[in-house]
Amino acid sequence: MKFNQATKFVRNALVVSALTLPTVTMFNVSKASADPRDVVIHNNTDIVMKGLYVSPQNSNSWGSNRLTSRLDSGEKFQLRFNNSSTTCVYDVKAVYEDSSYDRSVENLCQESMLYYYGFSGDNR
Repeated sequence: MKFNQATKFVRNALVVSALTLPTVTMFNVSKASADPRDVVIHNNTDIVMKGLYVSPQNSNSWGSNRLTSRLDSGEKFQLRFNNSSTTCVYDVKAVYEDSSYDRSVENLCQESMLYYYGFSGDNR
């Protein structure tokens, strides 16, 4: 009888291990594939954000709007990078519905979230 209990224990341990291993492996693969510059943008202003422009610090142009839709007050947006660049420092410009904007220089390799409160949205 003790032999059957030991056999069941070993069998159950193997089943649990087999079921857990794919989950751990999938988590590690998705974590490893994330770009270190990926950042979550939080609109903590009272104004709708209509544009988000991100360019390497020494660039002469902003490029296209990175928002896929307007970002209402209290909402957040996942900004993802999918290129092979190793650049970390970026100019970031958040443009609001009233044409004001916030502009900053950010090291996106060190930041995982950017918060906008509207304190410097006086720029026009």
